Amino acid sequence: MKLRKPKGFQDIKDNYKTNGCGDSLTNIKFGTFFKRSCDIHDIEYLAKDELKSDRKDADKRFLHNMLKESSVLPAHQRFLRSSQAYVYYAAVRIFGGLFY
Repeated sequence: MKLRKPKGFQDIKDNYKTNGCGDSLTNIKFGTFFKRSCDIHDIEYLAKDELKSDRKDADKRFLHNMLKESSVLPAHQRFLRSSQAYVYYAAVRIFGGLFY
């Protein structure tokens, strides 16, 4: 499954270390289902100057990617993961400015 990435992402992605969807406690509690989406989002925040990335666009891509990852699941699981995606999105919109 192909996820959205900002222009130039492939050129710089290996220069940055990511942590999935948070620290080890968050990953244990909520799982790592969205790890690919979270890693892309982390790099967008870390490499904002290199990528000329806008925070709001990065967050929108994050939501889009999580919903895309959820789309392959059966309906009942898709609903739960999509709901989780919106919670993650709300969290980055509210608190992401501290890390951007």
